[in-house]
Amino acid sequence: PPTGVEWFQNYKRPGYEWQNWSWNTSVTSARGRMKIKFDDGWAGFYLHSETGVSRATHLVFSADIDARLRVSINGPQGQGGEVIVETTQGNSNNYIVDLADIGNPDPITDVFFQNDSPGPLPEWSSERMYFRLSGRELAHHLHRQQVNNIRLAFEKAAQWSNARNLPLHLGEFGSFEEGSMPSRVRWTTSIRQMIDGMNLDWSYWELAAGFGVYDPANDEFRPELTRSLIPAWGD
Repeated sequence: PPTGVEWFQNYKRPGYEWQNWSWNTSVTSARGRMKIKFDDGWAGFYLHSETGVSRATHLVFSADIDARLRVSINGPQGQGGEVIVETTQGNSNNYIVDLADIGNPDPITDVFFQNDSPGPLPEWSSERMYFRLSGRELAHHLHRQQVNNIRLAFEKAAQWSNARNLPLHLGEFGSFEEGSMPSRVRWTTSIRQMIDGMNLDWSYWELAAGFGVYDPANDEFRPELTRSLIPAWGD
């Protein structure tokens, strides 16, 4: 859940490594940004990762609201700390938290942005939210464009396959009928293109039920969805 969410390649959502454990907070995807609304006082936007991120030196984020945010960054044993960040209108503003000021937790598994006031706040947008890293990697993003979330997950699988010279078969992917057909087609096309580009084998889930490319009631294939898998379908 939720079902019926429109899918666009450049809408942003939490990175695939991060689970949204927010409380009293609405989080929605938007073009090039993520929208957050604290529905109550002391509400929190909370991201949790089982694996975490290592070698982080700073948290960088943008916010386009006048607000007082309590930002907490912790490791798996609760190590870390918090700072108060006063934000102002305008999404061009970057706010930077130096992790040395809160004990340099490593790895980082939990990130909180909490409304540090007793009442709800208007919706605000974040175009940027990432950790600066030491070493060769420059950044670890907490939210990404939807298509990049998927690509990074597939690249990790492809790297495993190539390193061991073992083929991988993606045995199940599909979009449920509660989504709109244009959204289902966009998503399915993107998945199939990524898999083909990484030379992985695939099977679609499934033929004629909730995810199906075939419409049993009308005894015909659904052309838009079928072409997202086989571009030359019907030519």
